[in-house]
Amino acid sequence: MDVALQNVRLSFPSLFEPTSFADQDKKKFQANFLMTEDEHGDLLKKLKTAAKKLAFEKFGDKAQNIPNKNIFLKDGSEKDYDGYGEGTWFISAKSNRRPVVVDKDRTPLAAEDGKPYAGCFVNAMIELSAYSNDYGKFVSASLSGVQFFRDGEPFGSGAKDADEMFADISTETKKDVASEGSDDDAFFKD
Repeated sequence: MDVALQNVRLSFPSLFEPTSFADQDKKKFQANFLMTEDEHGDLLKKLKTAAKKLAFEKFGDKAQNIPNKNIFLKDGSEKDYDGYGEGTWFISAKSNRRPVVVDKDRTPLAAEDGKPYAGCFVNAMIELSAYSNDYGKFVSASLSGVQFFRDGEPFGSGAKDADEMFADISTETKKDVASEGSDDDAFFKD
């Protein structure tokens, strides 16, 4: 079942090179897509309904026993990351194949382009499916494509500003700098 996500926030993207995390054996292309109940309420209802439908079609009455951790849609209030929190939900989507990654005008993007990035807003295509393996029953989202939609506040620490890290010493002499260097308190920045 293909699903289009519109104007969602991108988090933990690995769109150009596959990565693996502690719970994965194999490297994959992946991303999380953040949605808020206020902005995406209708979409969230449709996604929850689709997850139930897929699970019951595949597993019948046993679908009721699928743990929440095995379903693609997760409660963002359970995570302590930038952009997550109360009233936020996220989809974790993965793929063995590199997803299509394009700009607003559908031209292909590469890692060197600097977008999409964690914190920006994107449109995404995912494919939902239900399956089982030795680890249990799952309703998952496979990552098909991502389109850069608009800029957002980048997640994570990002690049530091030189003005915040260093004083302007362009007019100081060697003697001034040497005397300042002896102050142990200057070593630690608040």
